[in-house]
Amino acid sequence: FGYTVVPGFAETQTNANIQKAVAIMLNNDGTINENPDDKWSFKNQTLELNWSNGNIDKVIVEKGWDWENKKETILFTGLNNNGTTIWGKKSQ
Repeated sequence: FGYTVVPGFAETQTNANIQKAVAIMLNNDGTINENPDDKWSFKNQTLELNWSNGNIDKVIVEKGWDWENKKETILFTGLNNNGTTIWGKKSQ
């Protein structure tokens, strides 16, 4: 795959598990991607994304630097209810 094996985990690291970015749209009515079953809320710098499949992403939102586009933007990072890390940025 051309990925770097973490030292000490060569025997157990058998999959690169590469994640791909997906765009989401947070709509003014509290829905995500215009799906009425996917909802978002924001309180005290915490964004919560409640997906219709049962996943709940809880992330902290802050200003930061977009290195790809060389400009300030809004960033978020956190975990979902399965322990998966969630990262993102405002792209538009």
